[in-house]
Amino acid sequence: MIMGLLEKAGDLKVEEAKPKKRRKRPEPEPVSVQPEKKKRRRRRKEEVDLDELIEEETVHGPPGDFILASSGARRARAIVDFIINWTMPVPIIAITAYGTFFDPTWLLFGAVAIILLNIGYLPYRFKRTIGNFVSRTRYVNRREKDPIFIYITLKMLTVPLIVFGIILIAMFAGEFDSKGNITMFAIGVVILMIPFIDWMVLRIRHEAGQGMWDTLFGVHLVAHVPEEGAEGWLARLESSGDYFEQKGWLGGEDDEDAEDASD
Repeated sequence: MIMGLLEKAGDLKVEEAKPKKRRKRPEPEPVSVQPEKKKRRRRRKEEVDLDELIEEETVHGPPGDFILASSGARRARAIVDFIINWTMPVPIIAITAYGTFFDPTWLLFGAVAIILLNIGYLPYRFKRTIGNFVSRTRYVNRREKDPIFIYITLKMLTVPLIVFGIILIAMFAGEFDSKGNITMFAIGVVILMIPFIDWMVLRIRHEAGQGMWDTLFGVHLVAHVPEEGAEGWLARLESSGDYFEQKGWLGGEDDEDAEDASD
């Protein structure tokens, strides 16, 4: 009996001496970073495609199937807008400054109304000026849409910027006795630099016909085909382009051949 109890006690000690098996912890599943890499690659690809698109437009011209306006159409647009905007107020101001006895108030009101129509209302409402209607041109941006109207307004302010800058420089050129005079002179120089930079950029980007404002807003002046069945005074204004086209002032085969040769 005693021997049996001793044997059982020995078996229990042996079992206690055996090491217990530990349960293995489940290994965490590896986190896949592949989707994030794909997103990054996609973003880089989109950025590269956008850079290539901008570079292609800069070199080859307007986006899509648009055709750059001919040099004749560009000249016609500039001349018509210049006549509409500035030929009426300049003589009135000159005659008034000369000292003649007449009241130019109503004439000035009429001149200002025409200017606001051409550089304010028409660009806001139709994204074009009277010069665009007559020369059958329009502006398009990189997305093949009409640009914001403020672009056309800024583009039309070249003449007043030149005049205002020259006036300030002439008035304060020899009077540097105060900080106010120096400041006004500096403002005149800065104002005059804006159209100068515009002209310099146009010289550099003459193939695309883009000046400073065109480059900043990414806009091209392109040929425009009038819509059929259009009515109203704007349609009649645009039909006046037939006269300019018959006179050859909007450009023709010679301009197209010259552009092809330059390409």
